[in-house]
Amino acid sequence: MKQGKLIRRAVSAALAGCMMFTLSVPALAESTDALMQLSMTRRSAVSVLDAENGDTANYGFTIDLNGTTKTVDESNCKDIFEDKKLSYDPITNKLTNKGTISGELTIDAPNVDVELTGNSFVIYGSNSNLNIKNARNVTLSTNSFSVVGGLYSGNVEINCSGKLTIKNSDFSWSAIQDNLTVHNALEILVEGRFSTVVGGNVEIECACPATFKNNQNGGIAKSITYAGDYVYYTSDATDAEAVDPNVTSIPAETAKYVRIAPKMRYDINTAKDATIKLQGQSTELKTAFAGEEVTVTAAGRENAEFTGWTAEGITLTKEQKANPTVNFTMPDKSVTLTPNYKQYYTINSNDTAVIIKVDGTEAGKAFPGQTIRAWAPNKDGWEFEKWNATGVDLGNWVNKDWITFKMPESNVTLNPQYAKLYAIEVVNGKANITSAKEGTKVIVTTEERPGYEFARWEILEGDAELENEKNMTATVTVKGTNVKVKAVYKELHGIAIENGSFTVNGSTAATAKRGDAIVATADADADHPGQKFSHWEVTGVDGLTEEQLENVPLEFTMPRGEVTLKAVFKTLHKIDVKFSTADKNTAIEGETVKITAESRPGYVFDRWEVNNGDVAVANKNAEETTFVMPDKPVTAVAKYKKLLGITVNSGKAYVEDAVTDAALKGKPVVIKADKIEGKLFDHWKIVSGNVILDDQRASEAKFIMPETAVEITAEYNDLHAITVHNGNANVEEAVIGDTVKIKAESREGYVFDHWEVSYGDVAVANKNAEETTFVMPDSMVVLTARYKALQSITLENGKAYAGGEEITTAKKGTEVTIKADDLGGKVFDRWEIVSGNVTLKNANKAETTFTMPAESISLKAVYNTIHSIHTTFCTADPASAIKGTEITVTADERPGYVFDRWEASDGVELTEDGKFTMPDHDVTIEAKYKQYHSIEVSKGVATDAEGNPISSALEGTEIWIEIDREQRNPDEFEFKHWESGPEDLEIANRKAERTSFTMPDEDVTVEAKFLHLREITVHDGTTYVEGEEGGIAKAGQTVTVKADEIPGLKFDHWTVDSKNVTLTTVDEATGEATFEMVNEPVELTAHYKAMVTVFSVPAKFSEDTGEESVTEWADVGEMANITAEIDEAIFPGMVFDYWEIVTPADLKAENIEGQTIEFKVPKSEVKLVAHWKSDALNPSTDPNAPLDPDFDVDPVDDGSGAAGAIVAGAALGGAAVWGGYEIATRVILNDLLPEGAAIPANRGQLALLIWTEKGKPEPAAQPAFADITDAEQAKAAQWCVEQGLLDAREGKFESDGWMPKFKTIEIWSKAFPKQ
Repeated sequence: MKQGKLIRRAVSAALAGCMMFTLSVPALAESTDALMQLSMTRRSAVSVLDAENGDTANYGFTIDLNGTTKTVDESNCKDIFEDKKLSYDPITNKLTNKGTISGELTIDAPNVDVELTGNSFVIYGSNSNLNIKNARNVTLSTNSFSVVGGLYSGNVEINCSGKLTIKNSDFSWSAIQDNLTVHNALEILVEGRFSTVVGGNVEIECACPATFKNNQNGGIAKSITYAGDYVYYTSDATDAEAVDPNVTSIPAETAKYVRIAPKMRYDINTAKDATIKLQGQSTELKTAFAGEEVTVTAAGRENAEFTGWTAEGITLTKEQKANPTVNFTMPDKSVTLTPNYKQYYTINSNDTAVIIKVDGTEAGKAFPGQTIRAWAPNKDGWEFEKWNATGVDLGNWVNKDWITFKMPESNVTLNPQYAKLYAIEVVNGKANITSAKEGTKVIVTTEERPGYEFARWEILEGDAELENEKNMTATVTVKGTNVKVKAVYKELHGIAIENGSFTVNGSTAATAKRGDAIVATADADADHPGQKFSHWEVTGVDGLTEEQLENVPLEFTMPRGEVTLKAVFKTLHKIDVKFSTADKNTAIEGETVKITAESRPGYVFDRWEVNNGDVAVANKNAEETTFVMPDKPVTAVAKYKKLLGITVNSGKAYVEDAVTDAALKGKPVVIKADKIEGKLFDHWKIVSGNVILDDQRASEAKFIMPETAVEITAEYNDLHAITVHNGNANVEEAVIGDTVKIKAESREGYVFDHWEVSYGDVAVANKNAEETTFVMPDSMVVLTARYKALQSITLENGKAYAGGEEITTAKKGTEVTIKADDLGGKVFDRWEIVSGNVTLKNANKAETTFTMPAESISLKAVYNTIHSIHTTFCTADPASAIKGTEITVTADERPGYVFDRWEASDGVELTEDGKFTMPDHDVTIEAKYKQYHSIEVSKGVATDAEGNPISSALEGTEIWIEIDREQRNPDEFEFKHWESGPEDLEIANRKAERTSFTMPDEDVTVEAKFLHLREITVHDGTTYVEGEEGGIAKAGQTVTVKADEIPGLKFDHWTVDSKNVTLTTVDEATGEATFEMVNEPVELTAHYKAMVTVFSVPAKFSEDTGEESVTEWADVGEMANITAEIDEAIFPGMVFDYWEIVTPADLKAENIEGQTIEFKVPKSEVKLVAHWKSDALNPSTDPNAPLDPDFDVDPVDDGSGAAGAIVAGAALGGAAVWGGYEIATRVILNDLLPEGAAIPANRGQLALLIWTEKGKPEPAAQPAFADITDAEQAKAAQWCVEQGLLDAREGKFESDGWMPKFKTIEIWSKAFPKQ
């Protein structure tokens, strides 16, 4: 039993889990079957084990029949009550029956299949009830009579974990005679054929599918109740729609078929980007309950056209399939909706003027295979070149301004490319075209111009390339600008010549143009005996040089204008020369003649002499020169001077840098002595000649050549060698009397002592000096430098000095000073002698002296260590010291801090006054402080515990903070809380206006946060803040606004003055909207549309003629323009008469006499009447004017009511009768209405008149009109609506609504029909 209970609990838990997580039915069944299989396996194992042990197998369930309870085991299972009615088969785990069982039967059979069947009653008796508990599958069936029935009762209670099946085939008995209660089941099926399948009520306490069928004509039961949410079906058709029992309860007594489906969620499988609405609300769910209204909208595809839905699990109509948004009722199974698309591709162009047609219709997209045609537009100043296309290969069409192709499976871009056309202007000629694109070759041709000759083409404007510019026909290549080209001509001019001829550009011609190359040739000299060409005389040509005028031929460029040329010839004269030559024998006046003197040994040219004094020689002293020929013969003579000899012994003479042995008198002469080995020049000796030297002892001297020959000799002295051992001399040899410098070498470990002369009579100036001199004797000289050895001085941590110079060696007897090094962190103590016999003047001084002994010495400077004192926030005196020194430390003054204590390194003990003795190591000392941390309070103040304002405090101090009410007026701000830095500052109560905290070891910032109370102004509406009516809110609060209800108006939209406010509409009809309050005032205005009703009189109304109205909504405050219209086919010959303003009375309208009326829409309902009249037959009629006594209109009773007779007659009368419409209706109403009653002007007056005339009867229901406050008016309206005389809309009666007269006639006749 315990095992069975566990299994049942597991099945129940599985069922509950399925309901909670909306598992599908197959999943639920699969889970339960698995659990039941586990139960059976466990049960079999127990039975086998009992049998093996020799015990009687207990099958774990009991049966109670009429108060007798049996436990079913191996011993009684074949015939449980020994009446052969009930038996259990442990192999099949099934309890069955044979025949009818009388009385009350209770079966508690965990996980056992119960199958009770028969041809007649299964359970029968005076009280025949069946209760099956904890079973698995239950089957109850009969072919006749009831399954369970009796004289007084026939109730069935079932609690099973599997399927419950009840079937009855009897036409005259219900399957269950009384009530059926199902506490638990996996599935229920009940079938019968009587008038009701279940005679009583059906109560299902579990959430499982249940099906009830009446296979004959009849119902199911008296009632069916079901636990949990569900839907039901009354048809077994596949497309049957689920019914919500909350809308329509189960028709248990009349339905032949009822299938109940628990509200389980079923999958809606569709595209990921499709949107789903359930019951009209957007949702992210992809599931729905059976019976829910589902809307699925395809999201669409880029560049694609929706072609329809493919549906599984539901049948869609053709219209549903074709609509991208499909609405359906969710069946009790999953649905799959697949949106289908047909891909299209775009055709774009960067030129909006391009025409693109798809299959003959302009469009910007197409499906693959459609025919595309495109046209590039013509553009002034541009020429189409080609298409720049992407997505399609245009082939040979690319250069055509219109193209056609089949749409490919890709987007297409068609961008026309144009070339700009540039203007071609030709001066003095013409071009083959007047405009061209860049790169075009344009042919230009010159014009004929008499008296001129074409020269070339020139580009005056623009960028272009010229070819054959000197041809009369040239080519211009356009380069991207407008081009102006000019044919340039030159005027032809005459040339006159004397004594010669000329050519023009190499050819004989009589005229020439400016710029032509002219070559003039003079006559030959032979043509002018005794004469020679001299020069040209030219007029009309500027800028010719003398050289050009003397040339034959004469070449020049033709100028603008006439030119004359004359070749001038002159007489030839003879030229005679002596001791010289001339470059010609004869010459004419002005001709240049070159003359050259001859060379004559022993002479030198001096000058030229010419017999004619007026001849100017260019350079009379030059051997070669020129002169200009006079107009007469010329004789030229070369004059010379004789040369004087120069002899230089042991040297050479120079005149003008050239070696010579002669010179002219007065010439400067330079002499240079020869260099002779072993000799040294001494002076010059003059042998002969009156010579004065500038420096007789210089090896190079100068003099001026006298009148006689000269001889000079160079005199020399002998040179002697100089040898220096252990040193050097400034020269290697010298002559007697020279001063020679000598210098001893430096030798390591030695010091110079003296000079020693080895050869030569030499007196050394200072023999003990390393550097000295001597005077050279008349012989060679040998000298030697002599030295003494030095002793070493070795110092550790010091240096030695002698004579102010640092030394490391010294000779005996030298006075030596030693100085100890300054070692960082150490103090000198003494000198220690390491080696050597030396006596120090004072060994305890860092600087002392001694006399150098005759041996090397070694000394060492000994120190004491200075230890550092490292301080933080303090100073030490002294700052460093050796061991044993007394030190005093002083703490720094630190603003914002107070001294607390000392912290020092090991071995240091400070006294209260900050003193300690220096140990033999470095020391670290730090002054410790307590810090005053800053307190910054925004929109508040900070105080200490006594209430004194403070801005800083030590750690641990109690601080009080309070909001500053002077900064934040409570009427405008509401305190919210304190915010702090650090964020984890422990404030006693952050929401208290005055609170405290303990100062932490860091700066503190505290800010009082307030909510700013801002005003909300609403025009034509009401404000609610967090549900309460009010006009002030804090930032972040939810504000709801509702537009006022104004009669005759309907809400349209809100405008908000703040850009930071976003309205969310709750109810578009009432204008209810919400927003989150911002930190600034907000102003909202409700905007409305006003109802504008236009009545037209006359008009066609239904089958009668009378008044007709049209209602529109117009924006309040905007201008409205309304034009009256009439059906001319019905009312021929009618013209507009005037506008009647019914309401509001103060409406200001323009042009009420015109067919179009204009007015500003007021903040109220507008009612207008357009009145028409006959164009000729009937003038307009004042409806308030007295009746014309001759107007013969009497009410006529034709049996259908006066209204029908008269109005119908008016309709038949047409336009001719409409002039009397007002009079006719008034006559009728005067006859119909009570005597003395005014004609009702609106609906309220008419209702009140009818109700009063009827005796003011009480209406059936209480009036509830939103637009009526008067009690009697409300009753009258309610009664008329109930009688069907007048109507109401949306809870409003509209008492002020205009009532046309013909309508008043119709309603009155209905209320008071004539007998």
